[in-house]
Amino acid sequence: ALIARRIKFNVNSANKGIYKTKKWEKQGLFYKKYTFVHKWKKFLPDGARFFKNDFRKKHLLAADKEYIEKFIAESCRAELAHWLGMFPFILFFIFVYWYIALIMVAYGVLVNLPCIIAQRYNRPRFKKLLNT
Repeated sequence: ALIARRIKFNVNSANKGIYKTKKWEKQGLFYKKYTFVHKWKKFLPDGARFFKNDFRKKHLLAADKEYIEKFIAESCRAELAHWLGMFPFILFFIFVYWYIALIMVAYGVLVNLPCIIAQRYNRPRFKKLLNT
């Protein structure tokens, strides 16, 4: 999260690299249909509460253009933070038995993947809202 906070994101970040919505995601509908994200995302914690003056993404608080653009940019930051949050678990293979390391990697994926899915589900919806 600290690394992701240092990177500058804007609304155009959502159209580049790993943040760009893939064709198979069908503008987020893939996640709704196969993971039921719309039913469980409300239970995910908002990590912004751990950082002073951070942007909260738990609820949409406004519908103006600037706020939606900020929300989209912050969804990219959140996604990056969760992708980066999985990588340190690979280091466990150096320090512990392989089967314990596998458990730790599974834990890292289990904790971070739902948050990534929520960002990838929400971002195309907010981009659509921005364009209407």
